This record gives sequence, C-alpha cells and structure tokens, in this order.
Amino acid sequence: MPTHHDVEEFAALLRRLKDRTDRSYGSLARRLNMNTSTLHRYCAGEAVPQDFAPVERLAAFCEATPQERLELHRLWLSAAAARQRARTADAPEPEPEPAPKPEVNAPDRAPDGKTGPEKTGPEEQPGSTPAPHEDAPAPTPRPWYRSRRALASTAVTCALLAAAGGISALADHG
Repeated sequence: MPTHHDVEEFAALLRRLKDRTDRSYGSLARRLNMNTSTLHRYCAGEAVPQDFAPVERLAAFCEATPQERLELHRLWLSAAAARQRARTADAPEPEPEPAPKPEVNAPDRAPDGKTGPEKTGPEEQPGSTPAPHEDAPAPTPRPWYRSRRALASTAVTCALLAAAGGISALADHG
C-alpha cells in the first residue's frame, strides 16, 4: 500500500538521524523542544507532523547534510499527503443534501376547474428585499487559524523577499 510505504520511508530516515545522536528519545525530544512520545510516534511511523518545523529542528540537531534535508522534506511531503489521503478515504461519505423542491408556478384552479390569477409567492412591496429562504444555509465564517496561517505565511514571504533584495543590493555594490 503506497500510504504505508511513504510513511515508513519517512520514519526510517528520522530513525537514522536520531540514531546518529546516541541520545534517548527523551533527551533528544527535550533538545528539540517537543514531547518524547510525539518524537517516538514520528520515528515509529505512527504519526506524521502537520508541519515541517519539528522535522527541520531534528535535521539541524543531527547535522543532516543538505541532500538529507532535501530528501527528508520530500519524504515528509509524501508521508503527509499519504496520511491525508488515508484520512479522507476513511471518512464517512457525507449524506447528500436533499434536492431543493422545484417551485411550481401552476395557475390556481378554482373548484369549478377555471384558472385564477397566478401566484408567485408571498406578496412583495415594490422596492422591498425578499425574505431569505428558510432552508438556505447561513454562510459559515472562516476559521480563525486559516486566516492567521495565511497572514503568517505572507509575512514570512515578504521578509524573505526583503532579505533577498538586501543581499542582492549588497552584492551589486561589492
């Protein structure tokens, strides 16, 4: 199964990096400012970090080469995507929403079978806004963490671009 393979390959590289240090999970986790059981779950392939930061801290502490860091990032991306696919495959199918009932604008029939004036809904005053449909779902607000994440990533990108521009300007004058 590709999901298991991707996660196991990622965990194997984490274990190799950890084994270089000759430290226990507890000692290494303290140095990386993370929980011991979390580090162990990552190295055992039982969990995949949601972001790359703890993996990068481990790579830096273990003095991983640039090639190892690149491979670690590639494997983390594959493992995280595989876990996400597994989560969505295990999730129950959402029940389909019932189809909206079509509005019928058929002419009213009087008891004698003759048609009367057509009704199109509640009487509306000219210039008034029709009342919202009761079955229409209210728009859900965006979760706070998504907007913060977007703001943080934009700030980091701007800072990196500013730093690159400064370095480029210094190189041009030197």
